[in-house]
Amino acid sequence: MINKIKNIEITEISNLIAAGLNSWLSAGELIVTILDQEGKTLADISELVDMPVGILSRFEQLGRRNLIPKLLIANYPASKNLQALPYSEQKRLIDGSVEVLTADGDDKINISIKNLTLKQCQQVFSSKEVRDIPSQRAWIESRRRRSKDKVVTSGMPYHIKNGEVIFDQGCSMKASQLVNILAELTSKR
Repeated sequence: MINKIKNIEITEISNLIAAGLNSWLSAGELIVTILDQEGKTLADISELVDMPVGILSRFEQLGRRNLIPKLLIANYPASKNLQALPYSEQKRLIDGSVEVLTADGDDKINISIKNLTLKQCQQVFSSKEVRDIPSQRAWIESRRRRSKDKVVTSGMPYHIKNGEVIFDQGCSMKASQLVNILAELTSKR
């Protein structure tokens, strides 16, 4: 028989998680105070609290209001992109949605930040901002062009006919390959 979880227990779990996030924020604020007012470094604090500098730097980000605490425990694809955004954008987007240009480029849809796929994250986010629809269209077009411009780097993308080299498709070659082609041309004379 399946035990039903009581609403009281669910509320308690939510409250404890919220309290934990608030404690992290408080710890971050204390770290900032120590860094700014006492002239200590994260390495100094690391030795005292026996915690790696990398983790303490995340707490510093919380304390300086560069990072929303919920993003430290988020595990959806866009969470990493959100962390690179300014704090005000993190706040605006963390529980919101963004406009996404569809693959055919003719329509746009709103998708919750938490439901974006990795591919959509690449399309929607640049390194420091959310792309608007025209920027997304440009990004999609650059990807299309890049895939069309791929060159052949293996096999024989050419043939020799009547003493001429005829390239059958775009390619890139090393100098040694060109020397081999020249040797092949001169040996047929």
